[in-house]
Amino acid sequence: ELKEIQKIIWDIATNIRSTHVNLMIDSSEKNLHKISNTIPAHLNKAVLDMLSLEAGKISTSYWEIHMAIEKAIKLIILQNGRDHQNKHNLDKLCKIANNIKGIKFDCRIFSNFPSDDEAIKQRHGEGRDFTIQEAVNNFISAYEAISKLTNLLKRPFIMNNARVLFALPPWDK
Repeated sequence: ELKEIQKIIWDIATNIRSTHVNLMIDSSEKNLHKISNTIPAHLNKAVLDMLSLEAGKISTSYWEIHMAIEKAIKLIILQNGRDHQNKHNLDKLCKIANNIKGIKFDCRIFSNFPSDDEAIKQRHGEGRDFTIQEAVNNFISAYEAISKLTNLLKRPFIMNNARVLFALPPWDK
């Protein structure tokens, strides 16, 4: 069980790191930069809501996660000069994104998440009750999806999951 927990933590850390790197889009596109900055904020809020262990806040975490995924898809659409048509349905947004040349994302992943209507209900403390385990699993799946989505963004340079080491050359030591 410890090995499984270590893998889960490793995967979450990898997805967080790659998402943050992926969101380093060209800041001259101010509207996109503004949206990209809100994705980690929604995810951080979801974590705080879950950590409270209060049913109402666990419920709200679903809304925050939905917003983060929705904005990640909308970033792709807007960055490619398309209109997202103010849709909140993740599957419909994914299909709009997939109509962009060079964008291919498996929209079936969104069948694992609550619908936009359910996410809105959760925002208002309505809808079905979720356990903390369900909320955590939803968060883990969402971060994986967001990492994959943000990897589709155009960036001035691509580092992926690179590590940069600055050091003196051996002859200068």
